[in-house]
Amino acid sequence: MFIFYKGKEIKKYDIRAKDGNIGTVHDLLIDEKQWTTRYLVVDTRKWLPGKKVLISPMSILTVNDLEGCIELNLTQAEIKNSPGLDEDQPISRQYELDFGNYYGYAPYWTAENGLWGLYSSPSELVQNTHENVRVQVDTNEESHLRSLEEVSGYHIHAKDGRIGHAEDFIICDRTWAVRSVEVDTKNFWPGKHVLFSPEWITDISWMERAVYLGLTKETIENGPESLPRDEIPYVSK
Repeated sequence: MFIFYKGKEIKKYDIRAKDGNIGTVHDLLIDEKQWTTRYLVVDTRKWLPGKKVLISPMSILTVNDLEGCIELNLTQAEIKNSPGLDEDQPISRQYELDFGNYYGYAPYWTAENGLWGLYSSPSELVQNTHENVRVQVDTNEESHLRSLEEVSGYHIHAKDGRIGHAEDFIICDRTWAVRSVEVDTKNFWPGKHVLFSPEWITDISWMERAVYLGLTKETIENGPESLPRDEIPYVSK
């Protein structure tokens, strides 16, 4: 059974290593090609003051709803000694490689037919990764990660005009893929929040902060609306 979380909900969760809490989710980094969460950005607060670290979904054991935390298969020492993150620079593919090599994780981008390499979930990729994996990559290759915080607020355009702005993102707990985007349409259809699948996106202008869909306003207006988490529908093409 899949469980769906809203991105803003995940950002309220604490992050717990094997031997204690390390901080709180500050942001999520999404792969713009496959719309899948590749990293949680964790504000380490008092544990490592002023420092943020990345956590891959490959390190997640479970999302503990009762205690409002995400439990990891990592120790505090492993996280503390992970490759340093330059918050003023984009995440490079070389950094991702160093990060994966440090934890012994195979790259998620090695195959186009799976969300995680050849597999559909981060746990499957971990289970099929050989220990001490070392992979090289073209240092000129770009990473394609976007901050969820950044994309929130982007203008959403149907074929025949603008409909609102991105309000939140619905994420699957097993694959960590964005299954749908929640749109606030208050200036067009007051009081209504609609959902669309990333599969419907035809273009994104990062400069204009705009997302374009291959659907008409009428189709989107008559589509599924946002609901409480336990009632969120799966939105497909």
